[in-house]
Amino acid sequence: LNKGIITYPYSDGKIKNKLKNEYKIALARRTVREYRKEIEIDSSFQRRIKK
Repeated sequence: LNKGIITYPYSDGKIKNKLKNEYKIALARRTVREYRKEIEIDSSFQRRIKK
């Protein structure tokens, strides 16, 4: 781990943008949320406070 560097979990919007820019996959943010919920991954806020 990088000491002194604070990182935060990706939000659904950032995941959407990363998929679009790096993999040319166009999805709505809501679609990302649905897939995230389907595989039981918490929201970025909930993941951040669980640390």
